Amino acid sequence: MSCWEFFPEDCLRHVFSFLEDRTRRSAALVCHRWHNVMRSPSLWRSHVFHFTGQPCAKHSEHIKAVSYVQNLGAHMQHLQGMEVLNTLLYYQQHLDPPCDVFSLELDKFFSSYEFTLHVNLAQIVCNLPSLTHLSLSYSCLSDELLWALLKRNSPGNRDRSTLETFSLYCSSFEENQQILSANSWATFVSSCPNVKIKFSVALATNMERLATILQSDIPLTEFSMTAFYNHARFSPTTLLRDLLLPYRHSLQNLNLVISNSLESLDDALLELVNMCEHLVVLYIKAFLEISIIPMLLHIRRTRNTSLNTITLGIFTSSRDEEAKKDQLNQTMQSHLHLHPKLKFSAAVYTLAVSDTQIGISRG
Repeated sequence: MSCWEFFPEDCLRHVFSFLEDRTRRSAALVCHRWHNVMRSPSLWRSHVFHFTGQPCAKHSEHIKAVSYVQNLGAHMQHLQGMEVLNTLLYYQQHLDPPCDVFSLELDKFFSSYEFTLHVNLAQIVCNLPSLTHLSLSYSCLSDELLWALLKRNSPGNRDRSTLETFSLYCSSFEENQQILSANSWATFVSSCPNVKIKFSVALATNMERLATILQSDIPLTEFSMTAFYNHARFSPTTLLRDLLLPYRHSLQNLNLVISNSLESLDDALLELVNMCEHLVVLYIKAFLEISIIPMLLHIRRTRNTSLNTITLGIFTSSRDEEAKKDQLNQTMQSHLHLHPKLKFSAAVYTLAVSDTQIGISRG
């Protein structure tokens, strides 16, 4: 007899949780016991649907996704993939017990064109009573969606879970041309004061457009941005001082990767960190002076004691790499005794900047 025959079912489930779907299907054919364990709901609560968008594969990919939901939808709690939502909603209403979707991660999945053409997202959100985490492309945001989220979070809907996090992904590859009503965010926030709003911005060059997206009424708790190029229309200091500083009362997590070789970022960054009352995590890679390190640590020690994670990536040219590394080592030697709750790290990265491309290596 094999030792696997005496393996406890809880241990089998733990082992099976590391297998991919194809391997799970093969393992389920080993014996009746493995087959029964493989049908455990805990193994099928999360799944990612991959759609290539290629015309030759579109039909078969959709059929496979629908079949998956039909067979295992009762166990799913976390879902990625917009084209199966209608199917999921149907089985949610007809299965006993119903499937409870807690998390929808649709941030990089569909464009505004597909949203307009194929699905009424606001209606779907209203029909997911257990939804607590929603992530989607900003191009799919609308007044109707904010109203739907507001409505499902109202005190009268006691049978629905309260939305906890609302994450929006904004990219230069999306149009992001929709205009929200002036009071949409303000009305939403007044009815959903505890929702954490997170913004992730990739490759944005148009500061004017970004300014219309980042409205002051949004209680922004987390902001991430990658702007890894030089562009005349992009100003990092404008981003920090004019667009992010208004969120100083709510911002908790700031994550920036910026190639700011055309202008200094140090003063604007220090001003923002000093003013953000609830900042907990600061992660930034940019052209910075080593002298910013003791200034940030001083702010942490005297002003913002909630800032417990600081990660700095200091860009420099290959010509100045050795000098920067020596300066960093000397600075760190003078700050060996940090607060025990503070997680601090800093590194020098060599950056080669040209008009067309950027290369990076860690020093």
